[in-house]
Amino acid sequence: VTFDGLSRDQNGKPIENGSPSFVDTGTGVASQVGSLNSDPQKDIPGFGQGGDIEIKAHSLNLKNGAALSNITYGGESFNPDGTIIYKNAGNITINADDAVNLTNGGQLRSDTFGIGNAGNITVNGENAKVTFDGVSSGIQSDVQPLKASIQNFTGNRKAGNITVNAREFSLTGAVLSSSTSGIGNAGNISIQAKTGTVSLNDAQVLSTVESGAKGSAGIISIESKSIELNDNTELQTVIRASEQNGATGNGGVILISATDSISLNNSGIFGTIEQGATVSDKLPLNPIIESIYDNLDDDLKNFIAPRSGFILLQAKKIELKKGSSINSSTFGLGDAGSIIIDA
Repeated sequence: VTFDGLSRDQNGKPIENGSPSFVDTGTGVASQVGSLNSDPQKDIPGFGQGGDIEIKAHSLNLKNGAALSNITYGGESFNPDGTIIYKNAGNITINADDAVNLTNGGQLRSDTFGIGNAGNITVNGENAKVTFDGVSSGIQSDVQPLKASIQNFTGNRKAGNITVNAREFSLTGAVLSSSTSGIGNAGNISIQAKTGTVSLNDAQVLSTVESGAKGSAGIISIESKSIELNDNTELQTVIRASEQNGATGNGGVILISATDSISLNNSGIFGTIEQGATVSDKLPLNPIIESIYDNLDDDLKNFIAPRSGFILLQAKKIELKKGSSINSSTFGLGDAGSIIIDA
């Protein structure tokens, strides 16, 4: 199955001004709540739930800006008892036997701009090679700021979880991101290639609480035989701040586990609380982070502040080369997270 975001002429050649937007003249699949156009500010209540998108194929290719997206813009509506109806985006699930390729801006995406949760995005390809290559390529599931027409909602929303199961996984110049820019938690990101290699090259894997938001960063988890971070790759959980306002939330967790080796080459793993941001003891912990913490040895618990997050690396061999770093830092209100290396 191939989605190509470039408009083409009768001979199959790309048209220079072809639109990558599947809403208009390009290619893709969308499931949306509350709006059938690309304007997140338009107030259409949308009483239902978003539909799931599921694709089963030998291979899937999304290229040149093509996208599969599941978005909710759902406005305020109420049950007879006065409780708010959440209009959630649906999930996106890809099941592939041989390959999944997102190139030159190909994306899987689920966001919430309204009263509802973003959907989970799952790529199942246990025997497949999964490749995301190029700027703007990748997977994102975010809690966006509420559209302007929703004034009084103060409840929590959730970004979706991102899961990739593959024989081999390569991320080059691309992004995996689950973040919150509103009230609500970022999602978790899980990459598994247990018998092969995870190769990240000039790439970003992010779980963030953006400035002005209120929520918790998620968990970034990578499991493989060998894991390589090359050419300015960043794995990062962060509570951000700006000059105007800072985020309030809990830090995330980064778990990297390899049966053979972990190698960082001019790359970094970071847990950061920026100046002006605040770690909150009033927000509930991510239940998975709480479970991980509860199962740690008592000796390790003494070194960990779970609300600040922590970084854990486990492998037979761990190498840091050419200016690579593993860093947990705080410039705001709250303790820096812990770093644990088991080799």
